[in-house]
Amino acid sequence: SSPTVATHCFAVRANSKISMASKVLVIGAYGRVAQHIVRKLKADPAFEPVAFFRNPDHKAFFDELGVNSVVGDVTAKKEVLQDAMAGCSAVIWSAGNGGKGGSDMTIGIDLDGAVKSMEAAYEAGVKRYIMVSATQADDRSVWESLPDLKTYYMCKHYADTTLRHKFGMLDYTILRPGPLSDGHGTGKVSTAVPKDSPSISREDVATAVLCCLNDQATFGKTIELHPGDVAIAEAVQNVESGSAKCPASN
Repeated sequence: SSPTVATHCFAVRANSKISMASKVLVIGAYGRVAQHIVRKLKADPAFEPVAFFRNPDHKAFFDELGVNSVVGDVTAKKEVLQDAMAGCSAVIWSAGNGGKGGSDMTIGIDLDGAVKSMEAAYEAGVKRYIMVSATQADDRSVWESLPDLKTYYMCKHYADTTLRHKFGMLDYTILRPGPLSDGHGTGKVSTAVPKDSPSISREDVATAVLCCLNDQATFGKTIELHPGDVAIAEAVQNVESGSAKCPASN
């Protein structure tokens, strides 16, 4: 990201009332959005990322970045996640099956694994929780229009709903990006759902995560992320509390 974006996000955090986060657990850390998140956390002196991922072959990647890591599986016992959260100030869920591996695997990761991470965060006393979800996860008409991703979207919806209603005592933020691309970030987004489906860069999603991390103005919010022309830190702050909080429609 550009120095301007990073500086803007840092200024927002510096002005918020909560203390700087230190250790931040990134679940699903080898994913393409999560790799951007980990790199940005590592580059920011306010944070110490801890990467959580399933495949032990990926440990060398994080070792090379100088990032502490935990090899673990979100489909395993909750205690695996809880142990990984020891000493952390925040948890970022960026894991996902992406609709691959069949419905059982998708449910095990995108729904049960996600909810398990909420339970673990609550029991470990980690208040700050950021969920990287999917655009319009409350709209059943979206699920129906994407049959190959229907189970994935259903899991995202019910995981988000569980976070908002069962684990609302956590300082949560739900980010819902649209289709993802690997292009360079622009540092700008829109939080309105567009009529078409333009892609947003994974880097911009990661920047949004960092801008939200210690910004109390984003607590309790569900935020759509799409290409736009508003600086990311400003855009996420300006979303009304509870946006996109409606039950599943249609």
